[in-house]
Amino acid sequence: KTFDSGLLDEAIIEFENLTKKYEEHAIVFYNLGRVYRASEEYDLAVNNYQHAQSLNPFEEKYPMAIKAIAQISAKKGDEEFRRQEFDAAIANYQKATDYYPEYTVAFFKLARTYYKMKDIENARIYLEQGLLVDPKQEQSEKMLGDIYRKTDDVENALDHYHKAIKINANYFQAYYSLGALYLSDGKIEKARDALKSAIRI
Repeated sequence: KTFDSGLLDEAIIEFENLTKKYEEHAIVFYNLGRVYRASEEYDLAVNNYQHAQSLNPFEEKYPMAIKAIAQISAKKGDEEFRRQEFDAAIANYQKATDYYPEYTVAFFKLARTYYKMKDIENARIYLEQGLLVDPKQEQSEKMLGDIYRKTDDVENALDHYHKAIKINANYFQAYYSLGALYLSDGKIEKARDALKSAIRI
């Protein structure tokens, strides 16, 4: 009742007391997390969601609640990225991955931001971290190809462009980058084939 009425400070006290009384009840910690989220106390919200999940790892809404807060942090990062406030964007994307380590979108956005800042090494690291979580990310593979192309590592660039295309056969940007790489490497026929594929898509 207190939470629904919007009296958040009182609700926090109420649910904190309930967590002491019902230490093994996951739903109590989940509801305390909801109050902290409503108060925009995201670290505390996640801590309580995580505790709820540890008590009941089979309840799907607990990790989804954590992911929702990770998405809030990533959205803040997007706003900062658009304003070219890259350090602040990185901090929020990093927080998103800390909250929800399976959140591959945030890893890609971290990499994109570092790439924009010309910090190629950190961009590569975060792309590879995201691919460890989910190897079927064509954008990450394509960006890795771009990174290796910038460092004149043609073999690895080709490998990652081909991986991107294998994941998504309609990914015309990967075909275009592949064709451009073949062209710069003097492989005219292969370049023509890749660029034709890009145009067809």
